[in-house]
Amino acid sequence: MKAFLSRPKDNYKIPYETHPEDRPRQCVFVGTSNTLDFLPLDRTGNRRFAPIMVHPERVKKHILEDEHESHEYIEQLWAEMMDFYYKHKNYKLKLSKDMEEYLKVMQKEFMPEDTKVGQIQEWLDDCSEDYVCTLMIYREALKLEKK
Repeated sequence: MKAFLSRPKDNYKIPYETHPEDRPRQCVFVGTSNTLDFLPLDRTGNRRFAPIMVHPERVKKHILEDEHESHEYIEQLWAEMMDFYYKHKNYKLKLSKDMEEYLKVMQKEFMPEDTKVGQIQEWLDDCSEDYVCTLMIYREALKLEKK
């Protein structure tokens, strides 16, 4: 999934054209989840994901209560985004350092808890060694054996 999301272009053939072409992506992927731990436990990070917590109890108006008003609101949103796009053609979406740090904190809120972390931390707290290696953690903290 990461490779698909990170790809800057797709190669495809439009109907009636003779050959496929590389075409830069012009989209943003959005998804929803009913669970709060949807991000993978990934040591390389989840930089492709910017989770946003939605609070339905804070909604002032439900999107289906007044379809006409909702449609106008969405149309206005698209109009403002297109206006921004045309005024800033060379704009690169780059987060500030503060926002990147905030995003990392938010991403952790949406990752499943790794139960081994507590087990390893407890072992390290009681460990009297000056140094430890991964094999010690594997065997002693996690109580696993090499196969």
